[in-house]
Amino acid sequence: LPRRFSTARCSRSRPVAVAFMGCLDAAFGGFRSSLEGHFDHRIFLSGFFANGIFAVFLCYFGYRLGIDLYYVALIAFGLRIFNNIAIIRRLLMGS
Repeated sequence: LPRRFSTARCSRSRPVAVAFMGCLDAAFGGFRSSLEGHFDHRIFLSGFFANGIFAVFLCYFGYRLGIDLYYVALIAFGLRIFNNIAIIRRLLMGS
């Protein structure tokens, strides 16, 4: 591949994926709270960065222990994302 299309190293792909899931969780949570009428940008920004940083720390800590802790973060963030999507759907449908 040409240099401009180089891929990320495998050692960084898991923490980046988990951090992305954490930030996506915060984004859906922010959208949900805005639909519910109690959005606060300070809470959103702190949750956005705290989720991403915590997810990367969890991956790093698991790597140092020899345990795949990124699965824990993926499951937790995935459940929260689907829960937020279900609530957003109910709010948009009006029931």
